[in-house]
Amino acid sequence: GGAVDAGKINVKQTTDMTGTASTQDTSMTFSTSLNGTLTEYVVLDSNGALTVSADTDAEYTPLILNNKSDSNDTNGSVGVRFDLEDTSGNTVDAGKILVSKEAAFTNTGSTQDSNMEFYVSLNGTLTEKASLSSAGVFAATTFSGSGASLTSLPAGQLSGTVDGGTF
Repeated sequence: GGAVDAGKINVKQTTDMTGTASTQDTSMTFSTSLNGTLTEYVVLDSNGALTVSADTDAEYTPLILNNKSDSNDTNGSVGVRFDLEDTSGNTVDAGKILVSKEAAFTNTGSTQDSNMEFYVSLNGTLTEKASLSSAGVFAATTFSGSGASLTSLPAGQLSGTVDGGTF
């Protein structure tokens, strides 16, 4: 068989380059072959932004995080953390979304239930503020908004105030 382009990594200029540093921007593109045609799917631009794209009319899940822990317990969570910088240039953990096992996962679907936890920074420390269980129960430490306040209660119980009224 003949040679086939199976993939390509390309660094290209994004501006007309001169001797001035501000004109020396580049991007890096990543292409893979589908049915013999190279297609660009990932771009890393000069600002550090990563773009993953596809042309599809179906559900598109470009990021898959996989923790391969197969321990017979609830260990092995996976998440995404969001960092921001303080005024001194130090990185601060600003938020996190974490998905965990509710019980040990086996090869039986009925044991494969997970929950999702939402964290934000409180006084510089990531603190869980809300969670969503596989049963669809959303729990948060406090709900609030213009004229509304709702405090977390055990599952099945709900009370609070909206515009001065109680429910």
